[in-house]
Amino acid sequence: MRVLLIQPPFLNATSSKVFPSPSHACLAAALRPLPGVEVKIFDGLLDRLYENQDEQRARDHLQNTIRDFQPGMVGITHAFTWYHRDMAWTTDAIREVTDAPLVMGGTHATVSYEDLLTRGQADIVVRGEGELTVTELVQKIQAGEDLTNIVGTAGIRNGGIYVNDPRPLIEDINTLPMPAWDMFPMQKYFFFNSPVLNMRRPKTIMLTSRGCMGSCVFCACHNIWGRRNWRARSPEKVLEEIEYLYHEHGVREIDFEDDNLATDPERLATICQMILDRKLDFRWKAPGGIGHWTIDPKLLKLMRASGCYRLTFGIESASPKNRKWLGKRWDLDQASEIIDMAHNMGMWINATFIIGTPVETREDIQETVDWFKKSNIDFMSFGPPLPLPGTPMFTMYERLGYEVGLEHLDKYTHGPHATGHFTKEEIQAVHDDIRGMAMRRLFTRFLNPFTLLKKVNSLEDVRYIFGLARFYLGLVLARRSIQEISVKDNKKLS
Repeated sequence: MRVLLIQPPFLNATSSKVFPSPSHACLAAALRPLPGVEVKIFDGLLDRLYENQDEQRARDHLQNTIRDFQPGMVGITHAFTWYHRDMAWTTDAIREVTDAPLVMGGTHATVSYEDLLTRGQADIVVRGEGELTVTELVQKIQAGEDLTNIVGTAGIRNGGIYVNDPRPLIEDINTLPMPAWDMFPMQKYFFFNSPVLNMRRPKTIMLTSRGCMGSCVFCACHNIWGRRNWRARSPEKVLEEIEYLYHEHGVREIDFEDDNLATDPERLATICQMILDRKLDFRWKAPGGIGHWTIDPKLLKLMRASGCYRLTFGIESASPKNRKWLGKRWDLDQASEIIDMAHNMGMWINATFIIGTPVETREDIQETVDWFKKSNIDFMSFGPPLPLPGTPMFTMYERLGYEVGLEHLDKYTHGPHATGHFTKEEIQAVHDDIRGMAMRRLFTRFLNPFTLLKKVNSLEDVRYIFGLARFYLGLVLARRSIQEISVKDNKKLS
């Protein structure tokens, strides 16, 4: 039996950040040991961007792949709600060329399974963690058995929707095989590694844990991994994967995409020490964010020594009222201490902020801006609140009388929205002002010798600083934000 795992082309995605999908890599690794099973991964986003495919070429490429491979099951990961229109386009294209069962999983699919099944975009939805459920599903398809009683799934039966019990989470994720990175054309992905936004190339991504112990109201990761649930691979397993990427694919920079890499500080310290002991010379970041409250000076030094050069902290707001509404319960004084320590060690610091929540006033926003200006944060990433299905924020918006759901999603994804304190035009002007302030402050830091001396410890650091300055100057001249940069733009600016 042949199983085709599909990453849709995402016609509306222009990002220059394209990486092999960890979810597809994990599913493929779980399925390929099964007797009589052949697995293929199709990354339509990679092919569309790499080959500059238009809509028709992307559709033809997808359909020709299906015709050639003749799968007995097609699996799609639907993780991102804001790509729901692209997902509909993809499933229509698939339906035209195969009658194989169409199985969908991922964060959005887990929450919105009724909508997907009703619209005919899936025959079966895998709800939650996928490896065990998909393995059982493939085995039953092979055996010609009934597919409607599999734990962790929903589907259509007798014209109605059935929902089976959720599948328990995998307690020990060390029992899972290493992700099947060998099934990806890694060199094509390396093409998209920005030569200025990363210190080294080639770069890829890794996940070493699943879940988060936080309670942020905007986060959708709990839909898959469980609320306040965190499971991690052992340091030995993590190093095994790092060494594979390092030696077999020449990877010299890794983004750890965990929701909080330092949930267990002792585990992260062990990983860092093992990197040093094995003399693995690479650089790494954790762009998904690290909880500042999980880090102390000793761990920070180990992180720096093992190759970490940039940290991202999810600050979101400095207003106590707004932080409480967002579910951010940690002390900002401790965050400032860690940020200062990281800066003094020569690390770059990015922080994320959410500007324009329903409870936020001008005074609250100013409090956040003032705190940022006094901090040693280098980069400010910010955006409006996004009430995604399945998140506490979605429910909070409903209770406040806001229109939410797929039919209203564009209102939240296309810039800030009106609240009881701001019109749409007013909050957009606030965003524009903050963006300009953050960019001016960044260049002030670039030109400050006392700041730069903290960051420069090698010629590599000097090259990185000049590359960043050139890149952000290009953004200013092009009047673009970093979120708007396409593959073509990225190459031009780099």
